[in-house]
Amino acid sequence: YGGGNAANVTGNTYLDIADSTLNTNVFGGGNEGRVNGNTETYITSCNVLGSAYAGGNGSSAVVSGDTTITIDGTSIIGYSDCSVPSHGSVFGGGNGIPESGTYQLKMGTVYGSTKVEINGGYIEENVYGGGKQSRVYFSNLNDESIKTATEVVIKEVEEEIVIKGSVFGGGDRGNSATTNASVPTTIGDVLVRIEGKED
Repeated sequence: YGGGNAANVTGNTYLDIADSTLNTNVFGGGNEGRVNGNTETYITSCNVLGSAYAGGNGSSAVVSGDTTITIDGTSIIGYSDCSVPSHGSVFGGGNGIPESGTYQLKMGTVYGSTKVEINGGYIEENVYGGGKQSRVYFSNLNDESIKTATEVVIKEVEEEIVIKGSVFGGGDRGNSATTNASVPTTIGDVLVRIEGKED
């Protein structure tokens, strides 16, 4: 986690992980803790057996600013035959409710914009510009310098990119036991850009 455990962060978070193996999920935000600034998460040549989130975990893990997550090098997100989207996926937002949780209003909301950059690596499942069972409530709709609420950029820089699942500009609704119709909403525009490697 880039943030705290049921503890708020008044500024920004910066999480940089390289050449490591992690047996669980990665979160740029906190665990049931708010981040009042921005989150930045960089994963380089790592093996993450869970999923990677730019936001936080839990309904109260709100991010007031923007979230960015970058995957590059020879990173592997997930493992063979893992369960989607709990494992093997990349999210620009957070995880709003745990698998056994119930609906709450905050739902791990990101109140800024989200950006996912995949520059290299192997993604076992899906890529989402938004979060899992959480919302992106883009609060800068009147700021013309920021054009999108969620942005996904997939561009091979040096290492090959393999995404076995799908690419979504928005978020993931989750399962019927824990979802509310308004939860996965993205307020604002969505951009997905996929570019091959230049010769």
